Amino acid sequence: MSSAATLDPAARIAKVKAKVENSVRNRTHAHAPESTKYIPVIIKTQNPDALPDFVNQLQRRGNLVIATVDQSRLGDLGDIEISGRVEAGLQAVKVMDLARQTSNIPLVRKSESLPEGLSGNGVVVGLCDIGFDPNHINFFDHEGRLRVGKSVVYNLANPYPTISLTPDGILANGIDNTDESHATHVAGIMAGSDDASGFQGIASSSEIVSCCGDLYDAHLLDGCERIIEYAREKGKPSVINMSIADYTGPHDGTTLFNQYMKMLCEDASICISAGNDAYRDGHILKTFSGSDTRLKSYVAKFGGNQSPDSPQGAVDIWTRSDKPLTAAVTISALTDGKISGADDKNETPGMRWDAPEGSSEWVITTSDLAPEFEWMNTQLLPEGYDGYIYVTAEVNPENHRRNITIQYDLLLTDNSKSGTQVFGFEIQGEDGETVEVYSTEGICLKDYADSSATQGDYINSVNDFCAAEGPICVGAWQSRDYGPNYQMPDWHNPLFKLNEPCYFSSLGTLESVGVLPHVTAPGACIVSSLSPAYHALHPEGKRGRWHDVRVVDGKEYVYWYCEGTSMSSPFVAGTIALWLEAVPSLTPAQIKEIVIASAQQPTLDTDNPRWGRGLLDAKAGLDMARRLAGVNNAEISKDHGEITLVKGPDGNWAVSFGGKEINQIQLYDVAGRCILSREVNATICWLESALSSGLYILTATVSDGMQSSQKIRI
Repeated sequence: MSSAATLDPAARIAKVKAKVENSVRNRTHAHAPESTKYIPVIIKTQNPDALPDFVNQLQRRGNLVIATVDQSRLGDLGDIEISGRVEAGLQAVKVMDLARQTSNIPLVRKSESLPEGLSGNGVVVGLCDIGFDPNHINFFDHEGRLRVGKSVVYNLANPYPTISLTPDGILANGIDNTDESHATHVAGIMAGSDDASGFQGIASSSEIVSCCGDLYDAHLLDGCERIIEYAREKGKPSVINMSIADYTGPHDGTTLFNQYMKMLCEDASICISAGNDAYRDGHILKTFSGSDTRLKSYVAKFGGNQSPDSPQGAVDIWTRSDKPLTAAVTISALTDGKISGADDKNETPGMRWDAPEGSSEWVITTSDLAPEFEWMNTQLLPEGYDGYIYVTAEVNPENHRRNITIQYDLLLTDNSKSGTQVFGFEIQGEDGETVEVYSTEGICLKDYADSSATQGDYINSVNDFCAAEGPICVGAWQSRDYGPNYQMPDWHNPLFKLNEPCYFSSLGTLESVGVLPHVTAPGACIVSSLSPAYHALHPEGKRGRWHDVRVVDGKEYVYWYCEGTSMSSPFVAGTIALWLEAVPSLTPAQIKEIVIASAQQPTLDTDNPRWGRGLLDAKAGLDMARRLAGVNNAEISKDHGEITLVKGPDGNWAVSFGGKEINQIQLYDVAGRCILSREVNATICWLESALSSGLYILTATVSDGMQSSQKIRI
């Protein structure tokens, strides 16, 4: 029996934004035509063929569909009988010389000193991002040929992306957003080829596919599909980078995005930034106990002086169960940055808006916007503010956890109130319930010296996109502690500590996947390419971060430095492309194991959880990948070319090598760890039966120097 679909909070927020934008347009531009926006969504349905005509399908895997929907019709998705779930997702956010040395890239990458090295030849590298300009010299080979094989551009004004497959079309199509250069920098790190500048990327001979534009969950997934499709058509292995983060969500791997991403990672290695949120007070974890069953906090704009005025962003609240939870929105007085008049009963004077009885969504807004929300419970903001606060609640059908999302979209219009009031929220639950709060990057959670309120922290600040099995989560560490500027002496950032994790690099320990990030890579003051289109429109933009300007045929090409896990993630993706050049048969699961198992352990600040599971080591990873190369799947007790394995009557295993004298044997587990190494000098060697059952890699070396490796199952 079918039932109406449920819309996630982001889809409901998009619906509310459409109402508000329509109202503002009607008030301020009475004759302006209404512009159509197509919101990307992920739909879970048992009957994809029954989706209505207004759903523009992009991709489908199993019962998960990626599509776009006219923003004005998002509400209609909740009325159709598709027996499923619709997620829009809150819009995600963006998040070499010394770097190469510290990750052992020179030991594997092709160069004058290592001509037999690797450069990503025969591998497709893809990125899903914003602000990619193919016209930078960093994306042309030495013969002047464009290395970008496919360009996919997303725009909310169109239901389907614009796709270009020829050099002329890709260059003419240009950059997806001329006010951004993020993807141009990211792609340069991963795959830039301008070695004349010295700022080329890791996989400089790889083929690039860019899928860039508005950073919505469904567009990111669609981009991954199109990169995988292109690589499959070319018969090449692929690796994808996504320097994009979403800090809200349940962080348990159950979102439709997580479910779809897990399937994508069966076909390609996908590196995702851990996030740059480990210094923002954007997270709270609390377990209610006894009479303490309330959580209260205040919201402020993140950055600068963390002003309480005009908060813009969302607070995402999750319990561990489906037990009842109530929410209230508050506004309290501030004096000298502290809450005024809080008493011993934990009561704070001010205004309070409680959730209407039995309501799953409600709004607090100005009187002029109230008519746009006649279809839900509406309460009024005080004078001096414009905008709204939208609250939605549900029991999420994917994980059966209660979720309340509060979207603040406020503008202080009475400057006399600046710094005198602060908005907040209160959550009431049951004894024993655990509540976890996440917020978007523009919001921090403060107690403002109110003893009854909870100050936010940065624990579990990791990107929710990494919360399920599949992708490789990448954090950042500091291979450089200064910004290399071409116009002035290098500026040392006091927040950067050489050879330590970056202060901003997100972290978390999640029940679904354990410790994150999986690996850290250089992410501080990384030099890479600046979009020529951005540079033309913003000639002074980022000038303080310029490191070099190359003039080729009268045209300027700028290189600038930036920091973030957005920089460390493509560093890992480019390294994986080198491994894939050497061993094209590597599976995404093997690559992830290699990344983790070959990681160096830190020697400084060793207890810092931002390290995750260790530091990227390109050479150790390549060695491990090559041990797996040519190792065929085989049953035990069969001849593997030279190596023969036979189980004796006592349960031990006998190893022989075509009757030749074996000098040494080594046994590795599938993660590449050597668990047995033995000098033999005999034609038969015995392995103890005490070995645990599972897959191993056995390497045997004989007296004439011949060596063979085989995968064996015990």
